[in-house]
Amino acid sequence: MTTQYMPYEEPALVPAPGKEITVAGVDGVTTYYGITASCTESVTANNPYKSSGKAVAHVQFQRSSGCVGSKTGTALLDSYTIWWTEYNRKATTVNPGVNVVLTVSYTCQNSNSTSWRSGGLYNNGSVTYSASTSLSCGH
Repeated sequence: MTTQYMPYEEPALVPAPGKEITVAGVDGVTTYYGITASCTESVTANNPYKSSGKAVAHVQFQRSSGCVGSKTGTALLDSYTIWWTEYNRKATTVNPGVNVVLTVSYTCQNSNSTSWRSGGLYNNGSVTYSASTSLSCGH
């Protein structure tokens, strides 16, 4: 699991305070949260992939420079058998004006085809999930 700080840019979308916008792309899902007129937070849950015998996902957290105080950003890696089960999580502090990417992974136990998804949330808020991706990475 790694934490990587990326160059900061203001969020691409700025919802009105109290509103959110979710954008589903080819590589993942981003939710933008309008906190105040000068504070937008975003979470991007990228689709998991298989690398070196592991299911891997990157979850990106970004808070605009007008936000106040710090929040906890938590990245999740879930897999589905009978129901969705969390297989890894990592948390970090996300300050205003910061763009941080957390990497979560799980070692494959066999080559069975299994559905995986990543997720991200701030503090105890709602989770933004990526699309479900089938990987030859069983557990």
